[in-house]
Amino acid sequence: MAPTSEPGVQAQPRLRRFSMEGCFGRNWLAAAADRHPPLATLALGETVEVETANSRNIDLRPGVVVETAPKRTEGYGNPVTGPFLVEGIRAGDWVAVHLEEIGAARYGYIRRGGPFLNRSRIVLEVRDGRVLFPGGVSVPARPMLGVIGVIPAADSSDPGPHGGNMDTVDVRAGSVFHVRAQRDGGWLVLGDAHGIQGEGEITCTGLEIDAITRLRVERSPGFPCQNPVIETADEWQTMATHAVWADAVRGAFAEMVELLRGRWGLSDEDANVLVGTAAHVKNSSIWGVGGLCLGVGPYAATVRVGLTTAVAQSDGGA
Repeated sequence: MAPTSEPGVQAQPRLRRFSMEGCFGRNWLAAAADRHPPLATLALGETVEVETANSRNIDLRPGVVVETAPKRTEGYGNPVTGPFLVEGIRAGDWVAVHLEEIGAARYGYIRRGGPFLNRSRIVLEVRDGRVLFPGGVSVPARPMLGVIGVIPAADSSDPGPHGGNMDTVDVRAGSVFHVRAQRDGGWLVLGDAHGIQGEGEITCTGLEIDAITRLRVERSPGFPCQNPVIETADEWQTMATHAVWADAVRGAFAEMVELLRGRWGLSDEDANVLVGTAAHVKNSSIWGVGGLCLGVGPYAATVRVGLTTAVAQSDGGA
């Protein structure tokens, strides 16, 4: 038998991979901890791969009728894979989920927009890193996770301080998702991957798709924020959800002010000046924009405020 590695070279351990087979459905809030035992315990610093199902948990292929396709398991409505316990994490601790890679499946589905909203959903192909749209056009795929968070200690609105169904395009490879554990062990869940989604998710779907996410969980330094914090290569992002878009912006603005006060020791006035001048407002999911086009609602919005990670203390010079 041939050697499995070169002499003197230590073989790398195989990553643990967790199947989507046991994914469970949209109602995954506090009661899920009673119905679904932990899938596994992750060590701090361990890298794993997690399979997740598309938002309807159906097999997708060309010609399938999305609305009538049979579901593979329970997971109706943004199913998640998990929950995962994290060694050493206690309620109140912050967890950092490092998203190393998100690989999308070959086929996903989208919802039509504008006056075509109520027509049948469409299955699209991802090929060579591009999403193939009708009309002979394509765009680069940008896989991300629509749902990520921890099971809360008590039922609450979703999304919220636990994370949840945020549909945030920056929950993608290369980003770090920081969230405060609500229970001992963390109880991390993830799912609802999109092959691509625009800011706002304005038809209430991205390219809903199966995916495999490679991630690593670490202990986060923590933040003086109520809601999760996203760290990208070049931004800190705080967030809030509200039934009124402007109030969601105010909430995310206030969270960023608190982050600056806590992390850099800025006064309330100085933090407000910096956020009001240099930060960006970004839409995660404006739920029901498609429905609003048809005159139904009301709905809610999840909004982020992003500020460059290049924030630095002044040296006091002129």
